[in-house]
Amino acid sequence: MTPAEVAAAAARAEEDADGDFDFEAEEAEASGNMRRSILLKTKKIVRFFKQSEIATAKLIELQRAEGIAEPNCLKHVQEVRTRFNSCYDMCDRYLKLASFTARVLLELQRSRQSKARAPEALTAEEEDTLTEMRDLLAPLARATKEISGEKVCTLSKAIPVVRNLVKVSIEPLRGGLVKAKMAQAEDADAANCEDGGPDAEAPASSSNGDRDEFWGEWDEQVKRQSRSQSNQDMAGGIPVQLRSYLDRPPVARESNPDPLQAWQSFKAEYQFVHQVAEEFLCILGTSIPSERLFSHAGLFSTPIRSKLSAKHLEMLVFLRSCPVELWFN
Repeated sequence: MTPAEVAAAAARAEEDADGDFDFEAEEAEASGNMRRSILLKTKKIVRFFKQSEIATAKLIELQRAEGIAEPNCLKHVQEVRTRFNSCYDMCDRYLKLASFTARVLLELQRSRQSKARAPEALTAEEEDTLTEMRDLLAPLARATKEISGEKVCTLSKAIPVVRNLVKVSIEPLRGGLVKAKMAQAEDADAANCEDGGPDAEAPASSSNGDRDEFWGEWDEQVKRQSRSQSNQDMAGGIPVQLRSYLDRPPVARESNPDPLQAWQSFKAEYQFVHQVAEEFLCILGTSIPSERLFSHAGLFSTPIRSKLSAKHLEMLVFLRSCPVELWFN
Protein backbone atom coordinates (compact mmCIF):
# COMPACT_ATOMS: atom_id res chain seq x y z
CA MET A 1 0.00 0.00 0.00
CA THR A 2 1.12 3.53 -0.72
CA PRO A 3 1.46 6.04 2.13
CA ALA A 4 -1.70 7.79 0.92
CA GLU A 5 -3.73 4.55 1.04
CA VAL A 6 -2.38 3.77 4.53
CA ALA A 7 -3.38 7.24 5.73
CA ALA A 8 -6.88 6.90 4.24
CA ALA A 9 -7.35 3.47 5.85
CA ALA A 10 -6.22 4.84 9.21
CA ALA A 11 -8.67 7.74 8.90
CA ARG A 12 -11.56 5.37 8.13
CA ALA A 13 -10.63 3.18 11.08
CA GLU A 14 -10.52 6.24 13.34
CA GLU A 15 -13.96 7.36 12.16
CA ASP A 16 -15.40 3.90 12.84
CA ALA A 17 -13.82 3.87 16.28
CA ASP A 18 -15.26 7.28 17.13
CA GLY A 19 -18.71 6.16 16.02
CA ASP A 20 -19.13 9.05 13.58
CA PHE A 21 -20.23 6.78 10.74
CA ASP A 22 -24.01 6.36 10.81
CA PHE A 23 -24.70 2.85 9.59
CA GLU A 24 -28.46 3.18 10.19
CA ALA A 25 -28.63 6.29 8.01
CA GLU A 26 -26.69 4.56 5.26
CA GLU A 27 -28.98 1.53 5.49
CA ALA A 28 -32.10 3.71 5.40
CA GLU A 29 -30.82 5.63 2.37
CA ALA A 30 -29.94 2.41 0.53
CA SER A 31 -33.34 0.94 1.39
CA GLY A 32 -35.09 4.09 0.18
CA ASN A 33 -33.16 4.05 -3.10
CA MET A 34 -34.06 0.38 -3.57
CA ARG A 35 -37.77 1.09 -3.06
CA ARG A 36 -37.67 3.96 -5.53
CA SER A 37 -35.92 1.80 -8.10
CA ILE A 38 -38.53 -0.95 -7.65
CA LEU A 39 -41.36 1.55 -8.16
CA LEU A 40 -39.68 2.87 -11.30
CA LYS A 41 -39.21 -0.67 -12.57
CA THR A 42 -42.87 -1.46 -11.90
CA LYS A 43 -43.98 1.71 -13.72
CA LYS A 44 -41.79 0.73 -16.68
CA ILE A 45 -43.44 -2.70 -16.86
CA VAL A 46 -46.94 -1.22 -16.60
CA ARG A 47 -46.11 1.35 -19.28
CA PHE A 48 -44.96 -1.45 -21.57
CA PHE A 49 -48.31 -3.25 -21.16
CA LYS A 50 -50.21 0.00 -21.74
CA GLN A 51 -48.33 0.64 -24.98
CA SER A 52 -48.28 -2.94 -26.28
CA GLU A 53 -51.55 -4.43 -27.51
CA ILE A 54 -49.83 -7.80 -27.92
CA ALA A 55 -48.76 -7.90 -24.26
CA THR A 56 -52.22 -6.86 -23.04
CA ALA A 57 -53.92 -9.46 -25.24
CA LYS A 58 -51.61 -12.21 -23.95
CA LEU A 59 -52.25 -11.10 -20.37
CA ILE A 60 -56.01 -11.44 -20.84
CA GLU A 61 -55.53 -14.74 -22.68
CA LEU A 62 -53.60 -16.25 -19.77
CA GLN A 63 -56.30 -15.16 -17.32
CA ARG A 64 -58.99 -16.73 -19.51
CA ALA A 65 -56.95 -19.95 -19.63
CA GLU A 66 -57.09 -20.02 -15.81
CA GLY A 67 -60.90 -20.01 -15.93
CA ILE A 68 -61.45 -16.28 -15.38
CA ALA A 69 -64.33 -14.84 -17.39
CA GLU A 70 -63.31 -12.12 -19.83
CA PRO A 71 -65.34 -9.34 -18.13
CA ASN A 72 -63.44 -10.13 -14.91
CA CYS A 73 -59.99 -10.14 -16.51
CA LEU A 74 -57.74 -7.46 -15.04
CA LYS A 75 -55.34 -5.03 -16.67
CA HIS A 76 -52.46 -3.10 -15.20
CA VAL A 77 -53.04 0.30 -13.60
CA GLN A 78 -50.50 3.05 -14.13
CA GLU A 79 -49.51 5.53 -11.44
CA VAL A 80 -50.57 9.12 -12.10
CA ARG A 81 -49.33 11.82 -9.76
CA THR A 82 -52.57 13.80 -9.94
CA ARG A 83 -54.73 10.79 -9.07
CA PHE A 84 -55.28 9.79 -5.46
CA ASN A 85 -53.98 6.34 -4.44
CA SER A 86 -52.72 5.59 -7.95
CA CYS A 87 -49.39 4.31 -6.59
CA TYR A 88 -51.24 1.91 -4.29
CA ASP A 89 -53.52 0.81 -7.14
CA MET A 90 -50.51 0.16 -9.38
CA CYS A 91 -48.70 -1.93 -6.74
CA ASP A 92 -51.82 -3.86 -5.78
CA ARG A 93 -52.78 -4.64 -9.39
CA TYR A 94 -49.24 -5.68 -10.31
CA LEU A 95 -49.07 -8.10 -7.37
CA LYS A 96 -52.41 -9.63 -8.39
CA LEU A 97 -51.13 -10.15 -11.94
CA ALA A 98 -47.51 -10.92 -11.04
CA SER A 99 -47.53 -14.54 -12.24
CA PHE A 100 -49.28 -13.72 -15.52
CA THR A 101 -47.06 -10.69 -16.09
CA ALA A 102 -43.85 -12.68 -15.67
CA ARG A 103 -45.03 -15.33 -18.14
CA VAL A 104 -46.02 -12.73 -20.74
CA LEU A 105 -42.72 -10.85 -20.45
CA LEU A 106 -40.68 -14.04 -20.70
CA GLU A 107 -42.62 -15.19 -23.77
CA LEU A 108 -42.22 -11.82 -25.51
CA GLN A 109 -38.51 -11.75 -24.73
CA ARG A 110 -38.07 -15.12 -26.39
CA SER A 111 -40.35 -14.60 -29.39
CA ARG A 112 -39.67 -10.87 -29.86
CA GLN A 113 -43.18 -10.32 -31.19
CA SER A 114 -43.45 -6.78 -29.88
CA LYS A 115 -41.57 -3.87 -31.45
CA ALA A 116 -40.36 -2.57 -28.10
CA ARG A 117 -38.10 -4.77 -26.03
CA ALA A 118 -39.96 -6.38 -23.15
CA PRO A 119 -38.59 -5.30 -19.74
CA GLU A 120 -37.46 -7.68 -17.03
CA ALA A 121 -40.08 -8.82 -14.53
CA LEU A 122 -39.67 -8.19 -10.82
CA THR A 123 -37.73 -10.79 -8.87
CA ALA A 124 -39.19 -12.57 -5.84
CA GLU A 125 -37.28 -10.28 -3.48
CA GLU A 126 -38.50 -7.20 -5.32
CA GLU A 127 -42.08 -8.47 -5.17
CA ASP A 128 -41.72 -8.86 -1.39
CA THR A 129 -40.56 -5.24 -1.15
CA LEU A 130 -43.43 -4.14 -3.39
CA THR A 131 -45.85 -6.04 -1.13
CA GLU A 132 -44.45 -4.16 1.85
CA MET A 133 -45.00 -0.83 0.11
CA ARG A 134 -48.50 -1.89 -0.89
CA ASP A 135 -49.35 -2.78 2.71
CA LEU A 136 -47.89 0.53 3.89
CA LEU A 137 -50.04 2.51 1.44
CA ALA A 138 -53.24 0.49 2.06
CA PRO A 139 -54.39 2.42 5.19
CA LEU A 140 -53.81 5.74 3.39
CA ALA A 141 -55.88 4.54 0.45
CA ARG A 142 -58.66 3.40 2.78
CA ALA A 143 -58.59 6.74 4.64
CA THR A 144 -58.83 8.65 1.36
CA LYS A 145 -61.90 6.67 0.29
CA GLU A 146 -63.53 7.09 3.70
CA ILE A 147 -63.09 10.85 3.76
CA SER A 148 -63.82 11.46 0.06
CA GLY A 149 -67.47 10.46 0.00
CA GLU A 150 -69.83 12.75 -1.87
CA LYS A 151 -73.26 11.29 -1.03
CA VAL A 152 -72.72 10.98 2.75
CA CYS A 153 -71.31 13.49 5.21
CA THR A 154 -67.63 12.94 5.98
CA LEU A 155 -66.67 15.77 8.34
CA SER A 156 -67.56 13.67 11.39
CA LYS A 157 -65.14 10.98 10.15
CA ALA A 158 -62.09 13.26 10.05
CA ILE A 159 -60.88 12.74 13.63
CA PRO A 160 -61.63 8.97 13.77
CA VAL A 161 -59.88 8.43 10.42
CA VAL A 162 -56.74 10.21 11.63
CA ARG A 163 -56.72 8.18 14.85
CA ASN A 164 -57.18 4.96 12.90
CA LEU A 165 -54.23 5.86 10.69
CA VAL A 166 -52.04 6.35 13.75
CA LYS A 167 -53.19 3.17 15.47
CA VAL A 168 -53.54 0.89 12.45
CA SER A 169 -51.81 -2.47 12.93
CA ILE A 170 -48.30 -2.73 11.44
CA GLU A 171 -47.99 -6.48 11.88
CA PRO A 172 -48.76 -7.26 8.19
CA LEU A 173 -45.73 -5.17 7.19
CA ARG A 174 -42.73 -7.39 6.58
CA GLY A 175 -39.91 -4.86 6.35
CA GLY A 176 -38.01 -4.45 9.60
CA LEU A 177 -36.97 -0.89 8.81
CA VAL A 178 -40.52 0.30 8.11
CA LYS A 179 -41.85 -1.52 11.16
CA ALA A 180 -39.20 0.00 13.40
CA LYS A 181 -39.83 3.53 12.11
CA MET A 182 -43.59 3.23 12.57
CA ALA A 183 -43.14 1.73 16.05
CA GLN A 184 -40.95 4.69 17.04
CA ALA A 185 -43.59 7.12 15.75
CA GLU A 186 -46.33 5.32 17.70
CA ASP A 187 -44.23 5.34 20.89
CA ALA A 188 -43.60 9.07 20.51
CA ASP A 189 -47.29 9.73 19.92
CA ALA A 190 -48.28 7.62 22.94
CA ALA A 191 -45.85 9.54 25.14
CA ASN A 192 -47.51 12.85 24.21
CA CYS A 193 -51.04 11.60 24.97
CA GLU A 194 -52.65 11.91 28.39
CA ASP A 195 -53.53 8.76 30.28
CA GLY A 196 -57.13 7.61 30.47
CA GLY A 197 -60.00 7.54 28.00
CA PRO A 198 -60.50 5.23 25.07
CA ASP A 199 -57.09 6.16 23.55
CA ALA A 200 -55.20 4.79 26.53
CA GLU A 201 -56.82 1.39 26.38
CA ALA A 202 -55.05 -1.53 24.76
CA PRO A 203 -56.32 -2.59 21.35
CA ALA A 204 -59.06 -5.14 21.69
CA SER A 205 -58.53 -8.47 19.99
CA SER A 206 -61.35 -9.89 17.96
CA SER A 207 -61.93 -13.49 17.02
CA ASN A 208 -64.14 -12.49 14.11
CA GLY A 209 -62.42 -13.35 10.85
CA ASP A 210 -64.31 -10.56 9.03
CA ARG A 211 -63.04 -7.84 11.35
CA ASP A 212 -62.32 -4.58 9.56
CA GLU A 213 -58.63 -3.85 10.08
CA PHE A 214 -59.08 -0.10 9.59
CA TRP A 215 -62.18 0.47 11.78
CA GLY A 216 -61.87 -2.61 14.01
CA GLU A 217 -60.22 -0.99 17.03
CA TRP A 218 -62.46 2.08 16.85
CA ASP A 219 -65.61 -0.06 16.78
CA GLU A 220 -64.37 -2.10 19.74
CA GLN A 221 -63.73 1.11 21.72
CA VAL A 222 -67.24 2.35 20.96
CA LYS A 223 -68.71 -0.95 22.19
CA ARG A 224 -66.65 -0.87 25.39
CA GLN A 225 -67.61 2.74 26.05
CA SER A 226 -71.27 1.94 25.40
CA ARG A 227 -71.17 -0.82 28.01
CA SER A 228 -69.39 1.30 30.61
CA GLN A 229 -71.15 4.63 29.95
CA SER A 230 -72.32 6.20 33.16
CA ASN A 231 -75.91 7.42 33.48
CA GLN A 232 -75.09 9.89 36.25
CA ASP A 233 -75.92 13.52 35.65
CA MET A 234 -73.07 15.96 35.05
CA ALA A 235 -72.39 19.19 36.86
CA GLY A 236 -74.26 22.39 35.94
CA GLY A 237 -73.14 24.90 33.34
CA ILE A 238 -74.20 22.78 30.31
CA PRO A 239 -77.60 22.96 28.62
CA VAL A 240 -79.92 20.13 29.61
CA GLN A 241 -80.23 18.62 26.12
CA LEU A 242 -76.47 18.72 25.51
CA ARG A 243 -75.79 17.17 28.92
CA SER A 244 -78.32 14.43 28.20
CA TYR A 245 -76.76 13.78 24.77
CA LEU A 246 -73.24 13.54 26.21
CA ASP A 247 -74.46 11.02 28.80
CA ARG A 248 -75.94 8.63 26.22
CA PRO A 249 -73.84 5.73 24.82
CA PRO A 250 -72.08 6.26 21.48
CA VAL A 251 -73.82 5.21 18.29
CA ALA A 252 -72.36 2.19 16.50
CA ARG A 253 -70.83 3.00 13.12
CA GLU A 254 -71.82 -0.28 11.42
CA SER A 255 -75.55 0.13 12.00
CA ASN A 256 -75.53 3.89 11.25
CA PRO A 257 -73.20 4.61 8.32
CA ASP A 258 -74.81 8.02 7.73
CA PRO A 259 -74.78 10.27 10.85
CA LEU A 260 -77.57 12.46 9.46
CA GLN A 261 -79.94 9.50 9.34
CA ALA A 262 -79.00 8.58 12.90
CA TRP A 263 -79.75 12.12 14.03
CA GLN A 264 -83.25 11.89 12.56
CA SER A 265 -84.14 9.44 15.32
CA PHE A 266 -82.73 11.89 17.93
CA LYS A 267 -84.61 14.90 16.56
CA ALA A 268 -87.56 14.67 18.96
CA GLU A 269 -85.38 14.02 22.02
CA TYR A 270 -82.57 16.50 21.26
CA GLN A 271 -84.29 19.22 19.26
CA PHE A 272 -81.72 22.00 19.70
CA VAL A 273 -78.66 19.74 19.52
CA HIS A 274 -80.12 18.27 16.33
CA GLN A 275 -80.16 21.72 14.74
CA VAL A 276 -76.44 22.14 15.40
CA ALA A 277 -75.65 18.65 14.12
CA GLU A 278 -77.73 19.19 10.98
CA GLU A 279 -75.83 22.41 10.27
CA PHE A 280 -72.29 21.08 10.64
CA LEU A 281 -72.40 17.32 9.98
CA CYS A 282 -73.50 17.80 6.37
CA ILE A 283 -70.14 19.39 5.50
CA LEU A 284 -67.86 17.24 3.35
CA GLY A 285 -64.37 16.69 4.71
CA THR A 286 -62.80 16.88 1.24
CA SER A 287 -62.47 19.22 -1.73
CA ILE A 288 -62.74 16.41 -4.29
CA PRO A 289 -66.27 17.33 -5.55
CA SER A 290 -65.22 20.91 -6.30
CA GLU A 291 -62.01 19.73 -7.97
CA ARG A 292 -64.03 17.32 -10.10
CA LEU A 293 -66.31 20.18 -11.20
CA PHE A 294 -63.26 22.20 -12.26
CA SER A 295 -62.09 19.20 -14.30
CA HIS A 296 -65.50 18.96 -15.96
CA ALA A 297 -65.40 22.66 -16.75
CA GLY A 298 -62.01 22.17 -18.38
CA LEU A 299 -63.44 19.40 -20.55
CA PHE A 300 -66.31 21.61 -21.73
CA SER A 301 -64.40 24.86 -22.16
CA THR A 302 -61.98 24.00 -24.98
CA PRO A 303 -60.51 26.11 -27.82
CA ILE A 304 -63.02 24.46 -30.16
CA ARG A 305 -65.85 25.95 -28.03
CA SER A 306 -64.42 29.45 -27.85
CA LYS A 307 -67.87 31.04 -28.24
CA LEU A 308 -69.41 29.11 -25.34
CA SER A 309 -70.91 31.63 -22.93
CA ALA A 310 -70.40 31.50 -19.18
CA LYS A 311 -74.11 30.84 -18.63
CA HIS A 312 -74.18 27.81 -20.93
CA LEU A 313 -70.91 26.53 -19.45
CA GLU A 314 -72.47 26.70 -15.99
CA MET A 315 -75.52 24.79 -17.26
CA LEU A 316 -73.36 22.06 -18.83
CA VAL A 317 -71.28 21.65 -15.68
CA PHE A 318 -74.44 21.40 -13.58
CA LEU A 319 -75.97 18.75 -15.85
CA ARG A 320 -72.70 16.79 -15.79
CA SER A 321 -72.65 16.82 -11.98
CA CYS A 322 -76.15 15.33 -11.67
CA PRO A 323 -76.10 11.66 -10.64
CA VAL A 324 -77.27 8.95 -13.01
CA GLU A 325 -80.24 8.10 -10.75
CA LEU A 326 -81.60 11.61 -11.21
CA TRP A 327 -81.54 11.26 -14.98
CA PHE A 328 -83.31 7.90 -15.27
CA ASN A 329 -85.56 7.91 -12.20
